Amino acid sequence: VKLSTEEEQQTIGMQLLDNVTNCLYFALCVLRRQRHLFAHLDIKSLGVVLHNERIHCLDMDLKSYLETIYQYKQSLLLDKSHTIEGTATIQRSFKNVYYQEDKDSRQHFTSNNEFGAFKTQRDLFYKVLKVWEIQHLNRNWNFSQELAMKIRDIFKQSENPINMAHFAKLFVAQLLISASDAASPEDIGLDIDAEKFSKLAQRLVAPSNFSVDYEFPRNQAFFRDFITEARSIPFIEQLKMALYSHLITLNNSTFEQTNLYMGDNRDADELVAVNEKGENSEFIVRPETLASMIILAKFLGFVTAYPYSQYLRNAPIAGSIEKKQLLLRSLFQPHFSISQHLLEAIRNNKMLITLPWLVQYLAMLDNITLQLPDVTETTQLLFTLYTQIGYNSSSMVLTPTTIFILRCCLGWLLDKKPIIAEKYFIYRATQKPMSKDNNHECQTEQQTLIVDLIMARQKEDYAGSSNNVVVMSNNKNLHHEKALNPILESLLTVACPFLAEFRVAIMPSKYATKKYVSRTGRYRHITTRIAESQPSAANSPAHRAHKPNSNALNSQKMQQNKIIDAFLQSQNASMRRLIEFISDRVYKSAVKDGQHKFILPAKSNADKLVNEIKTSNVDEVFKNLTNIYENAYEVACSQWELNIPKLVDERITMALSALLPTETTPIVQTIYSQLIRQNAMKRIQQWFNDNLQLSSFYCGNLSEITQKICKANRKEHQSSSTSVLEIVQFTPSVSDILDELQYFQHLTSLRTELLRADASDIVSFLQRIPSAFVNTLPTTFYRLIGAGIVQILQHLIKHKPTLLTADLMESACSVWLNQKFKAAINTVAAGRSMKPDNVNKNSNKEETVPKDGSDEESSSSTSVDIHKTPSIYDGLITVAFIESLGGDNNRFEKLKELLVFMIKKQVISIDKVNVLFVPIFKENWPVNVLNEISKTLQGIADETAMCSDIGDNSEGSDDGAKSHLFMEVLADFSRDVDNLSFY
Repeated sequence: VKLSTEEEQQTIGMQLLDNVTNCLYFALCVLRRQRHLFAHLDIKSLGVVLHNERIHCLDMDLKSYLETIYQYKQSLLLDKSHTIEGTATIQRSFKNVYYQEDKDSRQHFTSNNEFGAFKTQRDLFYKVLKVWEIQHLNRNWNFSQELAMKIRDIFKQSENPINMAHFAKLFVAQLLISASDAASPEDIGLDIDAEKFSKLAQRLVAPSNFSVDYEFPRNQAFFRDFITEARSIPFIEQLKMALYSHLITLNNSTFEQTNLYMGDNRDADELVAVNEKGENSEFIVRPETLASMIILAKFLGFVTAYPYSQYLRNAPIAGSIEKKQLLLRSLFQPHFSISQHLLEAIRNNKMLITLPWLVQYLAMLDNITLQLPDVTETTQLLFTLYTQIGYNSSSMVLTPTTIFILRCCLGWLLDKKPIIAEKYFIYRATQKPMSKDNNHECQTEQQTLIVDLIMARQKEDYAGSSNNVVVMSNNKNLHHEKALNPILESLLTVACPFLAEFRVAIMPSKYATKKYVSRTGRYRHITTRIAESQPSAANSPAHRAHKPNSNALNSQKMQQNKIIDAFLQSQNASMRRLIEFISDRVYKSAVKDGQHKFILPAKSNADKLVNEIKTSNVDEVFKNLTNIYENAYEVACSQWELNIPKLVDERITMALSALLPTETTPIVQTIYSQLIRQNAMKRIQQWFNDNLQLSSFYCGNLSEITQKICKANRKEHQSSSTSVLEIVQFTPSVSDILDELQYFQHLTSLRTELLRADASDIVSFLQRIPSAFVNTLPTTFYRLIGAGIVQILQHLIKHKPTLLTADLMESACSVWLNQKFKAAINTVAAGRSMKPDNVNKNSNKEETVPKDGSDEESSSSTSVDIHKTPSIYDGLITVAFIESLGGDNNRFEKLKELLVFMIKKQVISIDKVNVLFVPIFKENWPVNVLNEISKTLQGIADETAMCSDIGDNSEGSDDGAKSHLFMEVLADFSRDVDNLSFY
């Protein structure tokens, strides 16, 4: 009896809804009871609701409530203090991904070839992206036809797993940059309708198949099509890992998370402590971070389901086939468990972080994937969550806006995937009404955990952390209080992008009556402001005077096209194919002939002129390059326009005479020729305009070529200046000088007994050397002579210290101080140390050529250039030389005399001597050797202390004093180093 009564009541209720008036009344009651949901809409959606003319049909209480909420939301937008800290300072991303040396350098690849292949792949990827950015708005442009082969060329370079891993990371980084680079009305700076702007941008970027392209708006369409055309299994697998890794990093990053109730950043690790104190803790992220996570999840789902849904998007699958596929795919576990991420988000109260991207990921999967065990378990958890957050929400810790966002995301998933909606209805049918006794019946362990986690949290007082709005109805005793959080308001549009469809669906009908929207509720017809202003301009006298001529031309052209179409239709199919074939062949052959006869010769002449540029001045080289290529472009254009029509006519005549029968009348043959010429010339002109542009004619980047030419000219000038040999005086002979230099090196090192007692032979030889500098010699000769003299002096100190006289040292210094010798040595030093393209902007002092004739840095504080040519004096003090001296006091005394003499003659500076001595302290020396080194340094410091302006390199007397002080420190250190003990 009870059952029949319930059935009768249900039947009566359905009969009441057969009446339109009852339906309207029922809908009005539902809106009145659910009006709190309107308070959680974003301000744009709420504004569209208020502009709907049907809102005036509602009662005054509801309208007043909505208007109050709308006004309060507008006031929240003006209050910048409630926004997430740091949001206003977010910088817009750069267009391309920067090269990261710590991740993409050579050591991160298996070989040099793979490293070079990755750099090529990177360049090709950005070329493809550039082409897409320029061409994708053209409705006649096809992605597959234009870019498919270029994309596959990227993976022909290498499909090494390491390369693919780097390329996948680059792909993901560029995806996030490009997806967040879409222009908004605020970025443009225009006061325009944001809704119309969004729809217009959507139409321009998504040219076909609206239901599919809407999933990948704006720049996301490029990355979707790139994945589709790549056809590379290694890339797809690495892309899955890169997407998932980046997604989970953002999801678990405590740095990105903010505690909604604390007002400051509190990471997720503090959640346990917060809960123990009884405080509310609900974690969110910035809108930009949430948007990136949703994009990553979308493409992760797309890549995961692509092999199974590429050709089955709109085609149904038979039940038996679906069961077999499900059985086979169930044998392989998924790469990651999404149910664990959901449970972790619920435990840590991070549902606003995880649930939006998880829903987006599930929405991209195919029906079979949605039936796999892990996904099925996840959907069951979502069903439990969807039921619990909608039941007795006043006892929950979640804010009303949070509940609204979560339920919107889950509701959108049910609407997006009918198979999930069917399972949800089955789930609800098996559930009993909620009560404390049967709350855990018919639930899995994880579902029970969700219920316990949610129901155990009691809602705290939100007065300190939320903004309350009190709306009074006509009944003064009735108050409706809603908590509106502006931080969650900013997350609403990001987590629920599908609210845009809701706004379009309820837009005012006055737009729909004028065909601004189609039956699907989306804009189809766009009228620009320029087009709207045309009627007033059309009434002007000038327009009326020009209008007859314009109409006459258009009418004449239309008539001509109709005549051509009629003529072609009168011909048989083979003749029409013949005309089309000849037009195509004439077009291609004329283009190739033009390239070989006019374009390539112009390029060759331009290259010859470019190679003749000898200057290294950047401005002058750039100006010459511009003039050369502009002249080459003008020559090529003039020759093209003058000769191509003749070539086309010749080929058409030859083709028609060879392919047409002899009985063809001349008038018909002339018509054929005109039609072919018209089609061919149109395509030739189009090719010329597309491929020969002044900005990129024969060269990709003028600035880059300018830098290369300047660099090559500098290098050539330096090499020519250091390798010139010009003999003016044959006595003494340069070859004799070098031969005698080698002879004395041999004597001083091995046959010292053959030397004269006063070393007059060596002195005489050194005095003859400067006379050979009258000739123009290569720099190598100067360096060879200078280094050879240093070796002779070292050998004398080791084997015959008594032969190192003042006359000999004077003769050696006269060679080193020769003006030509100094100029040659300093030219090498300046050429190797100065880098025109890489100027050190942080240095406070200019690098100048040393006054002492050496080719070293001006001070010891200058950083050493590892690419610099070694100085001829670098071998004067070495570890091997000090070892050869042993502990002999006479030898060290001669070394001190030589160094003091060279410093006083300004051959080398005190700074240079310090630099030469510092490396020898890396060795462990005997005590007697250290004492001799200390005496030598102290003697040098004492004897050169009173010398003014020695080796200071125009840096002032302070630098000289510091150098002497440093030498004294070295002397003390070498004397006391044996007494030091280190712990």
